[in-house]
Amino acid sequence: MPLTYTSDQDLYNDLAGRAAGQMICHTGFTRAVAADVSDYNPNSGYEIGSKITISRPKNPGPAQKVDPRSGSAVFYDTETVDTTVKLTEMAVCGFNQFSVDANPGKYVRMNSQTSSDSVGWRFEIDAVQLCFENYTNIPTIGTDARIADLSPLQIVFSESQAGTLQPLTNRQLAWANATLTRSNVSPMDRFFFGSSTAMGDWAESLPSAEGQTSVVAGGGQILIAGVQPGSFSIPRHGFRMSIANTITGQDEIADLGDGNSSEDITEVVNDTIIFLDGEQHSAQGNILLGAVRLTLGIAGGILLAIGDIVRVGPSNGPATAYGVVLRVDNANKYVWIVPYNSKGEKLVAAQIKIASDLVSVPAIASKNVAYQKEFMMFGSRPLHMPPQGSGAMGIAFPDTKRGLVFNLLWGAYSMERFKSAASFSILYTLLPTAHQKAVFVLTG
Repeated sequence: MPLTYTSDQDLYNDLAGRAAGQMICHTGFTRAVAADVSDYNPNSGYEIGSKITISRPKNPGPAQKVDPRSGSAVFYDTETVDTTVKLTEMAVCGFNQFSVDANPGKYVRMNSQTSSDSVGWRFEIDAVQLCFENYTNIPTIGTDARIADLSPLQIVFSESQAGTLQPLTNRQLAWANATLTRSNVSPMDRFFFGSSTAMGDWAESLPSAEGQTSVVAGGGQILIAGVQPGSFSIPRHGFRMSIANTITGQDEIADLGDGNSSEDITEVVNDTIIFLDGEQHSAQGNILLGAVRLTLGIAGGILLAIGDIVRVGPSNGPATAYGVVLRVDNANKYVWIVPYNSKGEKLVAAQIKIASDLVSVPAIASKNVAYQKEFMMFGSRPLHMPPQGSGAMGIAFPDTKRGLVFNLLWGAYSMERFKSAASFSILYTLLPTAHQKAVFVLTG
């Protein structure tokens, strides 16, 4: 039975709710981010030019031990990691509505679905780019660089005996879960997003890898329907799993500066003066991040950028480590990374073999992500509605549970073209809050 509406207002009220629901159902990251709805009123916050600071306490380390009779505890002032939030992103998709259309209600409903999907797609792209590929706040010079609210540094991977990245299996998921646990990350609300290719590889291995237990754990449903974007019905190794089509990989760098795709390491030392753990309270002193400084045997300038994922290992065997580039010093041929072995364990300089390990930037098919919900922070607010007499109207549809505000504007009739317009949009920001709450899962 066709839907009927007593007014355009009723029609658009219904469409705003439907469009918001459509976006939430088909985008996974909207349901797997921590919405900051406690520190501000989304209906009044974020005035033009204003910023909001999200503060969380630094880690004071293990509690003190004192003598219960004669000891005296030392109390410390609270220190916080402050992340500045500003609404910098806006996703919008609109369409024209013509007066000559015989059934304008049907036309609007039809376009609202594709428009909300389009807005959701842009949100998914930004979720990856702003939270998992954003290393712009790493200092490029100087010392005392305290690393806290950053995209992931932790990495897990699996390579063949020939040194090539392997498809996704439960092995990498188990290691990613162990890596988060090793970093004292809460076991609640852990998510895994894989590319369509990686999740296809994972699903293909289930019947033989999980056997009869897969039926109990939902494997039968995977075989029937597969894993779909926006669905978190499959729990594995502590994660609620889903697909994100916006997850991509990394292209190989065939020339690192002198025509070669791999370079010798002439020296490797532990970094003790530049990169510090910004999560730690000053009462613990300066806690090192765990970076190492590699000196490359390269003649020209190093064609590496901050955020590139480098491989450290032999050319004909499994990698020793992977790491995200933190800094490059061309004058001295230095590259800084935090090296992680295949199980996500942090390595030190002595574990990198100068005689056999080479540095390269290989092709990575999928940079899948595993994280705890608090890693991604999200904020949104309504747009101001058009004023009376402007010839336009609007609706802001809030989802208070997720902090998402979906806006629908329509109006501004053009007499010479017999049309008006409607647009769906969200005004928002996305940012990472703590690099140790996320892990890259690299697959071939």
